[in-house]
Amino acid sequence: MLKKNDRPDWVKVGSVICWICLAVYIYKLFDYTLFDRVRVRRSFLLDPFWEFRIMMRSRGYWYWGRQILGNIALLVPLGLLLPVMNERFRSVRRILLAGFCTSLSIETLQFITRRGFFELDDLINNTAGVLIGYGLYILLDKILLCRFREQRDTE
Repeated sequence: MLKKNDRPDWVKVGSVICWICLAVYIYKLFDYTLFDRVRVRRSFLLDPFWEFRIMMRSRGYWYWGRQILGNIALLVPLGLLLPVMNERFRSVRRILLAGFCTSLSIETLQFITRRGFFELDDLINNTAGVLIGYGLYILLDKILLCRFREQRDTE
């Protein structure tokens, strides 16, 4: 394994780009979930999968589907970026915990600041999004490793 100082320049540049992407992502995440919202009454909904049930009963697939998929997509970048940047996040348990804690922080801050409702569905969907992002990381990592091995074997 290469030491940090022995890494090629393109790896160092890639690391800086990842940190910048993570910083912008976190800013936009909190901008979207907290700063860009109007104040509402303080409320919480701890009924799991209520959005799915309403979507199926009301036939409001477009609206509720967007809500559900939006909450899933919200944390996909986190599941992709964290393992790229830090080896400690290259396990399902740690990425799951990081995603859950991030989602819990957002939901708690929305509740405290009255910038949204605390919803169990959002915790579930956001955490699923982190796992999807981690799955993408694993897939991309395997593709890149296969290409690296092919290139190395042809040399």
